[in-house]
This record gives sequence, structure tokens and C-alpha cells, in this order.
Amino acid sequence: MKFACYSLNTKQTDRQTFDYKFLLLWICISLSLASCDNYFERPDATLRLNNENINEFTGNFAHEYFDKLDRLLVAFETYKKADDSHGFIDFTNKAWDREYTNRNHYYQTVLEKNHLYISQKSIKPLFDKFEELLDIGLNLKYSLLNDDEAQSQTTLTTIKEDKRVVNTVIVLTQMKAKQHAAAHP
Repeated sequence: MKFACYSLNTKQTDRQTFDYKFLLLWICISLSLASCDNYFERPDATLRLNNENINEFTGNFAHEYFDKLDRLLVAFETYKKADDSHGFIDFTNKAWDREYTNRNHYYQTVLEKNHLYISQKSIKPLFDKFEELLDIGLNLKYSLLNDDEAQSQTTLTTIKEDKRVVNTVIVLTQMKAKQHAAAHP
């Protein structure tokens, strides 16, 4: 990038103005991109799952799963009764998706940092089911948009199966925590 010197010459003054506008635009874009870096919540760098915190983590994670799912289902039923598929799409696009994406990023980071421990403790299905919430939301959107009751019922059946998996993970984690506590008083 070359900056022209001040001159009474009109061509150079126009070029100088263009160069400064370009520089200002470049700075604005750079700052915007730098601020987007904080879009996702950053997990605590010291978060390491272990036998002392796995039960609490799993309980909180499962609670958040059920909270996100329930919020989605309540909105789905509300907009379905109102025959307002676009309202549901607007809700998911503007509120639910962003919140979900932020939390999913957090949990995927936790999974990456603790993958070996998580695979040993059999809680990976909880991460999978949380990640699949986005697909559940998309399927519900399409079922309303296309007025497809079969797709709606298939998605609701999937939700029931997913809830069963999450509840099983919670029970197994609590049992393993009790066994660990009994073995290591």
C-alpha cells in the first residue's frame, strides 16, 4: 500500500483520500474480526475431569442438555399450535441456535481436552447427544415448515431415545462414583 504525498494536484489528493479510506476500512475489518474471537465462550484452561468432579460435571451437563431440549420442545409445541412455522424458525435462528452453539463449542473443547478420561468413564454418549441437539432442532424446523407430521413424529421418537441414553449415562456415572468412593475412602 502506497500513500501519496500532499499536493495541490487533484489526482494525488483523490488518491490520498482513497488510500486513507482503504486504510480505515482495513482497520475496521481487522477490529471486527478480532472481536469475533470472543464469540465462543472459552472453557477454563484448568478444567480437567477426574474422579472427584466427574459426577458433578455429568449432572450439570445432563441438566443443560435437558434444559436446551425442553426449551426447544416448548417453543416447537407453541409455534405448532399457532401454526407459525416461521416464528419457530425465527426463534431457533435468533435465540436458541446461538446459545446452543456457544455451549456446544464449550463441551466439544472439554471433550478434546479430556478425551482419554471421558472414553474410560463412558460419558461420551452425553457429548454425542448434546451435539445432536442441532439436528433435532433442524428436523423440527423442517417438520413445521413442510407440515410433515411423519418427520415430526420421527424426531420426537428420536428425542425419547436420546433422553433414555442421557439418563443411562447419569445413572452409570453415579454408580461408578459410588464405587470409587467406596474403594477409596
